[in-house]
Amino acid sequence: MSFFHHVYFYPTETANPTDQAELIGLCQSLLETIPGVTSFALGKPAGTDRPVVDNDYIVALLLEFPDAAAEKEYQVHPQHIQFVAESRRLWSTVKVFDSNGL
Repeated sequence: MSFFHHVYFYPTETANPTDQAELIGLCQSLLETIPGVTSFALGKPAGTDRPVVDNDYIVALLLEFPDAAAEKEYQVHPQHIQFVAESRRLWSTVKVFDSNGL
């Protein structure tokens, strides 16, 4: 059963126009090197105009793992730790939604 790890990065109060592009680049480089990821997707807010849609984030990241154990290994992987340290200045808040595939 797949394990999905959804991550939404929200901008800092002092965000500039290049922060989003830099964060996307850091996410892409992270995904090229971490084992255990079976698929991934990156996105930006679509600007959908509906009350239930949150358009305040700057980057969305979706990672698929074969199971929860693989995602747990990802969390402590040195390159993931490095990614958090390097990208931390580009976001104020991160929201994470984990789910099991059906």
